[in-house]
Amino acid sequence: MLLLLLLLQLGPVSVGNVFPLFAGKEEGDVDYPIPMPPCPKPDMVVMSWTLALLASWFILMAITIIGVMSCPRQCFGIFPVPGAFQTIRSYPCIFSAMSTHKQHYELLRQANEVQEEQVAMMFQKNKVLRERTEAALREMEALRRENILQQRAIEYHETLRQESQTLHEENVTLYQEIVALFQQKEMLHQEMETLSLAATTDDAATAITAAASTTTLTSRHPHDDSRDI
Repeated sequence: MLLLLLLLQLGPVSVGNVFPLFAGKEEGDVDYPIPMPPCPKPDMVVMSWTLALLASWFILMAITIIGVMSCPRQCFGIFPVPGAFQTIRSYPCIFSAMSTHKQHYELLRQANEVQEEQVAMMFQKNKVLRERTEAALREMEALRRENILQQRAIEYHETLRQESQTLHEENVTLYQEIVALFQQKEMLHQEMETLSLAATTDDAATAITAAASTTTLTSRHPHDDSRDI
């Protein structure tokens, strides 16, 4: 690199000595049959040399990096590499890198195809699941309607059961009233028999009393007749 910089520094002087055309003559000089190209201004010489040195340094660095990267890994064991290029040892050369990138691209392409197939399968499964979900929703709607009908039937059955319970209670009440009426009827019948028996007894007593009175009167009439005589 130092040799290249020295060559770049001494090159223009040598060229100027060998080819006087580029020695920096004024434009008005007629010593040379070929017109001299315009020379930079004196205050621009330092900047021009600086830019030239920087450009040469960048070019040299680019050439060095390309050479190091294109060299196989076995070269690193033969030639010492500066510390600035120690990280390059972990990278393969350009051709192997391109081959690796191609392999990676092929693998990625295959993985992409597999993923597309999986996406298509998932889409198909999603379609089937959506159809099954719609069918399940329809079944749930039918079951819900059936459940509503069953609920209404249960409510109607409960209403009928309550009405039947009410009728049963009313029947029990009527039966108790009928039993009470029969008991009252029996009591009235017994009272009527008692009254009839009492009436019969009174009639018999009255008849006996009347017969006794008649007998008494008959026994008294003969004495009265004898007294009259």
